[in-house]
Amino acid sequence: DANTDLINLLEQLSFEYDCSAFWSILNPLIKLYYHFKQKHRGISGFGEGTAKLPFLPYYPAYEDWQSKGFARKILEIPMPRTKIFALPFYQNFHLSAGEFYRKFAVSSMQQPYFVFLFHLIEFVGLEDGLPRELAIHPNLAKPASSKIESMRETIRTLKKRYQVVRTVDFVKDFKLRHGQNK
Repeated sequence: DANTDLINLLEQLSFEYDCSAFWSILNPLIKLYYHFKQKHRGISGFGEGTAKLPFLPYYPAYEDWQSKGFARKILEIPMPRTKIFALPFYQNFHLSAGEFYRKFAVSSMQQPYFVFLFHLIEFVGLEDGLPRELAIHPNLAKPASSKIESMRETIRTLKKRYQVVRTVDFVKDFKLRHGQNK
């Protein structure tokens, strides 16, 4: 789990950015889902954040990684969420919520910039010979071809309003525009 000590350690190890911060009104339900689906009870690592978490990238405060601080070497890039109800905004959630929600969420995204997350597991399905134990993942039973087509449509829609850049390039530009302590 991400926490202040871990973020500070990542900075000491010369990491430029972290994308662990996430909070949604649905976190308790998602954690409950994984609690009942997991055979081995452990920390899910899902929802590393609270409602106070900023929507946009920020330099984490040294004493509280979920709060904005002064410019420093590491940048926190929170996972995107909608402004209304702070619903998750990433491909895996779109697949779970259905086509209507995905189209609505993608067409109404209003943030000036955000990281759009893909998980490797979203490019495969159980038909690809993956172990049945991975079926805990809510979208693994969906055929890879339908997931990839959904991703293509999402990217086409987002590209109409956003410029697609690699995260490392975004971080470099952000630090140039918003300062950074050396």
